[in-house]
Amino acid sequence: MIGFDPDSRGVSAAHGLVTATARVNCSQSTQVYVVVTLSYDGGNGMHQIASGEFDGVTIDTTIVTRPANCYEGRYRAAYTSTARANGDVKNQQQVSDVTTLSAGDCRR
Repeated sequence: MIGFDPDSRGVSAAHGLVTATARVNCSQSTQVYVVVTLSYDGGNGMHQIASGEFDGVTIDTTIVTRPANCYEGRYRAAYTSTARANGDVKNQQQVSDVTTLSAGDCRR
């Protein structure tokens, strides 16, 4: 199972920085490749500002984008994943709900 952390949003801001996070939680050791991206819309449309990836065998891990400068505006996290276990290959992708951050949210 792969999902955003925090649930449905995947976007967190603190100390002037913002990141996107996805969490992998498998019932057994699984070969998984996950790319997490963070997009920002300050009024000109969404564009990617940061990414992070994991490629390895895991049961439980968290993938976080590199931190980006936090500005007022709308943010969205997304991930794509490919998992291989027991001869099966599963692909999954998801885009989070939009998170609107204020200047105060960025300074927390």
